[in-house]
Amino acid sequence: MNYFFDKGSRKKARTTFSIKAQEKKRWVKKNNFPSAVIDKSTAFSTSSAGYAGTGISLSSFKKYFWEYDTKRDQWRPIEVFPGESRISSVSFSIGKKGYVGTGQAGFQGMREGTKDFWEYDPQINKWVQKADFPGEIRYGAIGFSIRDKGYVTLGRNKTDVYKDLWEYDPQLNTWTKKADFPGKGREDAVVFVIGNEAYILLGQKKEITPSLVDCWKYDPRNNEWKQMPDFPGRPRAGAFAFGYKNKGYVGCGLKGTFKRYDDFWEFNSYTNKWKQLPDVPFGPKAFMFSFLIGSDAFVGTGNTQIGVPGFEMWSFDCSEEKNNDDQFSFGGSLLLGKNRIPLSAVEVTLLNSKNEEVKTVSTGLFGSFLLLDLANKEEYTLSIKITDPQWKTEDVYLVNRENETIAIINGNTDFKYRISSEEKNKLKLFKVDPKNIRMDLSGKLVISNKGNTPLANATLSLINDQEQIIQNSNTDKDGNFVFNYLPADTSFYLSISEKSSASLPKGSTLMLMDDHDNIIAKSASTNPGFTLSNIPPEYNKLAKLYTEDPWLEATFGKFANPFLVVEKIYFKVAEWELESSAKAILNKLSILLKKNATLTVEISAHTDSRGEASANMALSEKRANEAKKYILSHGIKAERIVSKGFGETHLLNQCLDEVPCSEEDHAKNRRMEFKINRNL
Repeated sequence: MNYFFDKGSRKKARTTFSIKAQEKKRWVKKNNFPSAVIDKSTAFSTSSAGYAGTGISLSSFKKYFWEYDTKRDQWRPIEVFPGESRISSVSFSIGKKGYVGTGQAGFQGMREGTKDFWEYDPQINKWVQKADFPGEIRYGAIGFSIRDKGYVTLGRNKTDVYKDLWEYDPQLNTWTKKADFPGKGREDAVVFVIGNEAYILLGQKKEITPSLVDCWKYDPRNNEWKQMPDFPGRPRAGAFAFGYKNKGYVGCGLKGTFKRYDDFWEFNSYTNKWKQLPDVPFGPKAFMFSFLIGSDAFVGTGNTQIGVPGFEMWSFDCSEEKNNDDQFSFGGSLLLGKNRIPLSAVEVTLLNSKNEEVKTVSTGLFGSFLLLDLANKEEYTLSIKITDPQWKTEDVYLVNRENETIAIINGNTDFKYRISSEEKNKLKLFKVDPKNIRMDLSGKLVISNKGNTPLANATLSLINDQEQIIQNSNTDKDGNFVFNYLPADTSFYLSISEKSSASLPKGSTLMLMDDHDNIIAKSASTNPGFTLSNIPPEYNKLAKLYTEDPWLEATFGKFANPFLVVEKIYFKVAEWELESSAKAILNKLSILLKKNATLTVEISAHTDSRGEASANMALSEKRANEAKKYILSHGIKAERIVSKGFGETHLLNQCLDEVPCSEEDHAKNRRMEFKINRNL
């Protein structure tokens, strides 16, 4: 029997916090499966819908298929499966199409495995027969997809069990033999996919009672198998499984003829550890189908005891984030003195209520820092290590992402700031949403030999889940590389260009190392590349994390030309003198222009519509000029800066003269825009 896992279920886990999940709220009862109650059916999913069909009901094999709409929680029939009625087939999806094949078919007493394979296109509601599965006829195999390929392995036919693995290419409609499964041949195993790797476990060999608990990981890029920690529950066949981000889930199943299970287990690919979760809410079952859409897994039908199939459908929320109230991420910036100069490369230490060091980080280019996995109920003290004697005489401003001053730290406070769990409102000002976290990925590529020869001047690409190139980079003479300003909740594949790959010695191994020369991963020279999935900092030695800031994006030069930054810069009514908060923003622009001599900037100042239009135009011109003067005072040449006031001529909303608007709506129009141009 097959359990399908959506191709998009790759390692994309948050790096911001570990989660203490409230499992009882994660299962939700859905509308029942509409067909006759079935078990030993199969299912697959696309990004927007689930599909389930075939199976057995009342000793009769079925060939009907149904489509599930997750938003409406409704099923509708689709074109009947054109192959023979069957049970225990495999399925998977690639792109927007589903694939179903193998399985047991025939009449009572003359039933055996099959090898036909079919493609379903939801857009036209049609099945098309594809190239037959080239292995022996079988049923009880497993199928899965990784990137743009499908895979089928294991299964049985009558007295034979199998362990061969085959890869299907839908573009060529061809099958290719891959490395055999290294464990024992078996039927009714399960598989879940994490990132670009499949985890295969459980099932039943030629035996009356299942005895297998081994788990194996398959890497299709290198066509390699690796044994993983055994499943800690009891041996079983006919379980269900699915994978999401860095987690795999396995539940239910049967032992022998009568015993069924309702336990539920989670595997963490970062730690390679299993954890038992609360039992499933629908009781002991076996031979259910499952599929994944987004962060929700759907599990249905199956049988509760021999000859009693089920029809219930349940969903499981894999995302976990919404249930987390225990931990948070804390981000801010340190700015020096009345001109709010960013304090970069300053050590920030977090102490707990016992004055014990919890974490230490260094501030980045604009004085920002980020601390992860903080307990909401703990009280912390932020300690800043100030070494410059001149800095010790000035105030240090602790500001949040919105540039709001949260605290003033100085020698009188020993450069410490106490963060109390009771000050909930103040804590909220520091909290950083996972979507606002960015990361740099840096490492080293070397050829594994006696001297660990660096892979110098190689062209590299980072590819995301949608097969898009996100960034390109090159290794230096020592094999070092860096990618900047990446979303921290995304998985990437590090690809090495064909030209660079061709330079590798035949049969050699390429090693990915961190900044301290620790080996992170290895890859064969025949197909070099690495999955760089976003993982928690305690396990990820390649990532440096920080909070999102458009000025950093511009600093790294990874932007469309031109690049627009819009900031709320506040002035007193009818005034144009720069406030400290305005200087904090302009300091970032100064740093950007100093680091990148090819950049120029156009500064535009805007007002709201209140007051005379001519007065607003003159006021905005003065404010734009003040911003330019401040940048010039940092040694930037005048020809690199253009400033202009636009008054109320470029409003962002409907707040024209005499149109009633709230203060918040008017505030959206009072802004400065900075257009960054790269002169190539």
